[in-house]
Amino acid sequence: MSTQLHRSIETVLQHLKMIEDQDLSKLDFTWLGVNFTALVEKKQASTLITLKGNLGRLYYTVENAAKRRDVLSNYYASKKKRHKPFQLIDRQNIHFNETTQANSLLDQAGIMSALTFILLDNQKTLLDYTENLKPVS
Repeated sequence: MSTQLHRSIETVLQHLKMIEDQDLSKLDFTWLGVNFTALVEKKQASTLITLKGNLGRLYYTVENAAKRRDVLSNYYASKKKRHKPFQLIDRQNIHFNETTQANSLLDQAGIMSALTFILLDNQKTLLDYTENLKPVS
């Protein structure tokens, strides 16, 4: 029994090592109902991470004037800030587009930590948008 357990543990460790050795250059995932794509580029001694997602479509005024007004008000208020990861595309879609550069080569755990930080740093605004936009179909 212990030999079988030992072999199972060895197999799991080999799989984990294979996963860790893979190059993580693109990652697709869903958070808060939004499909995000993370692109990772390693150059010399730095890592560039770009996180993109289509948060949803503005409601037309006849569909829901209050939600449309809230989103546009938040969007134009955020444009006054130095940090502007939100974009209005085609006058109806709100996109998230954030690029972060780490001054070191990040392993997978570092990349996941950076993505988590980006999302949590923008969580309040992301929630506001996703609650007031029409979901992407």
